[in-house]
Amino acid sequence: IIEIEGSNSLHLVTEHMQYGDLRKAMVCFEDGLMSEQSIRLIMIQIASATAHLHCVHSVAHRDIKPENILCEGPDPTMVGCLKLCDFGCCRRFESLSDPAFDDPIGSASYFAPELASAYVADGPVLYAGAPADVWAIGAIAYELIHGAPPYYSANQTKEDMMQRMARDHLLESKEPVAYPETSFSEISAAGNQFVRQLLTCAPKERASVEEALSLSWLQPMTDPAQRTRMAEPGSPDVAARRARATQQFRAAGKKVML
Repeated sequence: IIEIEGSNSLHLVTEHMQYGDLRKAMVCFEDGLMSEQSIRLIMIQIASATAHLHCVHSVAHRDIKPENILCEGPDPTMVGCLKLCDFGCCRRFESLSDPAFDDPIGSASYFAPELASAYVADGPVLYAGAPADVWAIGAIAYELIHGAPPYYSANQTKEDMMQRMARDHLLESKEPVAYPETSFSEISAAGNQFVRQLLTCAPKERASVEEALSLSWLQPMTDPAQRTRMAEPGSPDVAARRARATQQFRAAGKKVML
């Protein structure tokens, strides 16, 4: 921030991220031909940025979504290309695992179930804290794999989605979202484990972002055969289904956003 002498104005100077946000960058993969390795490289960057907020600054972002992840270059899989932005909803916390916030802030499609529970009840958030950011990271990974976030359905309203999420939170569902075999069968066991540990309904049982970074899926690939398998884009049938889901989700637009 630069303050001009003799002026009442403050000028904020920021980088020009000419390639837009991650949502726009996903256009590169509109045909659904995104490899597991591409998804993995995107998630490493998002998780690392969130870990810096949580572990270094004790700050939760509270609105992690593709629109709040900016691209420095045309290829979002290039390490160092992605940058987290829009810190207007950020809040400090005392503990990574304890509740810290009293308002359901964020975007509906990336809401953690505990936030949806408060939204539906129109009351205070009783269980929300830094783990809500981890759910949002898992939701983005799920979207990159499947084509749409975990609770999204083309045949439901935002209110329907929130009701489902709130129900799962209250029941502490062990596996609150479906993992369609058509999408997740082509992802490695390590990739499936990563998504499931982030999309755990009970906040205290959900992996922290530091634990997420330590999971094997985000570790360097030392096995050449495994690296080759992950670099393959997947079957045409899965790619076509993922592309259709992506297009439906985008067409829904703000109907599923807060």
